[in-house]
Amino acid sequence: MNQLRRLVQSLSIQIIVDIFIYIALSVPVLVYIGGVKPRARGFFCDDQSLQYPYTPDSISTGTLILAGLTASLFLVIISEGSKWLETREQGTPVKTFLCYVVKGYICLMFGAMINECVVKGIKQLTGRLRPNFFDICKPDFASINCSQGYIADYVCTSQTVSPTLLIKSQTSFPSGHASFSMYVAVFCVFYLHERFTFSYSRFLRPLLQSGCVLVALLCSVTRINDNMHHVSDVVFGSSTGLIIASFMFITVAKPMLVKHHKNTSQQSGNVMTDPVTPMPLLSQESPWTCREVKSDYNDIPNGKLPI
Repeated sequence: MNQLRRLVQSLSIQIIVDIFIYIALSVPVLVYIGGVKPRARGFFCDDQSLQYPYTPDSISTGTLILAGLTASLFLVIISEGSKWLETREQGTPVKTFLCYVVKGYICLMFGAMINECVVKGIKQLTGRLRPNFFDICKPDFASINCSQGYIADYVCTSQTVSPTLLIKSQTSFPSGHASFSMYVAVFCVFYLHERFTFSYSRFLRPLLQSGCVLVALLCSVTRINDNMHHVSDVVFGSSTGLIIASFMFITVAKPMLVKHHKNTSQQSGNVMTDPVTPMPLLSQESPWTCREVKSDYNDIPNGKLPI
């Protein structure tokens, strides 16, 4: 009874802490969505990088998020399904497969929130103007003295765009599309490498991995073609997604999903086991320790190795 009470108490504390973490991560996203103005930046009248025409998004934000989360869930399911099919004859229950799917997808979602938090925070702090800023804002150049160089005091005269679009025209750096798509792609690449097994073909897994990266790159290119971002915005956004995905999988997802190297396989007879609990995420001891290596040097007569 006491053990059950301690378990419930531990889970309750963990749930409360996780809720506060998710709330904290959602603040920068809510600030961005809520239309809070970013850092004000000026421009040069002859800056050609801001004179591109406005065109609608080839891939909207909603479509990108829905497609990314759906595709990643599908890849997590087939990865864990392939593992389960390998071991079901040895008695692996379906609940173990479902547990792995839930834990793997939660790790992906948690990393996606961190990625969005970082990107949206940088957008608000930098306030870089988009390539189509002049077309959206339509500054009143008649009242601006362009000979003074950098113009920090200006008024947008456009009457055809919404206030939200006007604010977003000042949040070019970094590219959120590029960052999110690359995050999902790289996380899925690592996940497929670690969990997906298919003995009938050596090329199915690299094909899926290459497809993930290719889709992310194509999504990034559309941001340049749509005049929504500068090239540096897309490069930095993609790099951010890559770094966060690598960090999240290596430090959070992999320790939760990978089987213990030695003890687990001995106890379960190489059967797929339940994932470890989120706390602690990292194992206390590396499976590769020096005491596992035993030298036979002393067993060799005269201490000489045979040639």
